[in-house]
Amino acid sequence: YQLSDRIVSRLEIANAVRLLPYRQRKIVEAVFEHGWSREQVCQILSISTATFHRDKAEALRTVVGAVYEWSAEDLGSVS
Repeated sequence: YQLSDRIVSRLEIANAVRLLPYRQRKIVEAVFEHGWSREQVCQILSISTATFHRDKAEALRTVVGAVYEWSAEDLGSVS
């Protein structure tokens, strides 16, 4: 799917974000809602930059999968 192929509401995204594990949810909220930098998020959550990037990527895959109702196999083929 291209984003233009489907209109996604804020409610759908908010519901998908609620499904995330705590740290992934906090990363998404800090970066996309509050506009915090990577350094700020890492300091506040006491995580490394590698953990930040890994968790952020996984969180985004999970949110996209939940919104578009993709399976894990579908997400593995999307890069």
